[in-house]
Amino acid sequence: MVRVYKSVRLAYEAKVWIDELIQNKERKIKELSQNNFLSTLEQTLLSNHYDELNGVSFNIVLKASIGSVIEESYRNTKHYSIAKWQNLRQKMEKDIKTVNPSLETSVTPRLYLDENVLNGLD
Repeated sequence: MVRVYKSVRLAYEAKVWIDELIQNKERKIKELSQNNFLSTLEQTLLSNHYDELNGVSFNIVLKASIGSVIEESYRNTKHYSIAKWQNLRQKMEKDIKTVNPSLETSVTPRLYLDENVLNGLD
């Protein structure tokens, strides 16, 4: 999987919503780490790739980022029909009125995305 950096300009409301998605994903990651997920992940990696990883120390970091939530959103919605997208647009037009305009957020993030996802978004 090739990843590329891309700077983009987002609508303020889109960035606020993405920040909320990141916070939700970070909460899920925290729950996973409380359930010994990282140890299980390390054991699975070692058992599946023993010859390559025997004697290697693991340092696995799970983190949600703007790129990771955009990739997830793309993968989860790329099959949507035009009608479903129109439905979603109408819902977002209503929800946009509830976005707090005084929140501080950068609207020109630098994304680190899977090249296939970036091409699909283009």
